[in-house]
Amino acid sequence: MRDLRACFVGDSFVAGVADPEHLGWVGRIAARSHQAGRPVIAYNLRVRRETSRDTLRRWQASAPCGFPLAVMAGS
Repeated sequence: MRDLRACFVGDSFVAGVADPEHLGWVGRIAARSHQAGRPVIAYNLRVRRETSRDTLRRWQASAPCGFPLAVMAGS
């Protein structure tokens, strides 16, 4: 089985700022995926206080080299 890898590009919400469990939605997705038997390697590429427009400008350059960029979710 191939590794499931996902880049999460966004702002403070992606970073988990103000999350009392310190997971943010990236951590929750990774945890639920692992519990379901399909672990995900999560690349959390967030920038605190970034706007959606800022994220849109940088998302492709933020992904690790060689990472297939197929989908982008807005912040």
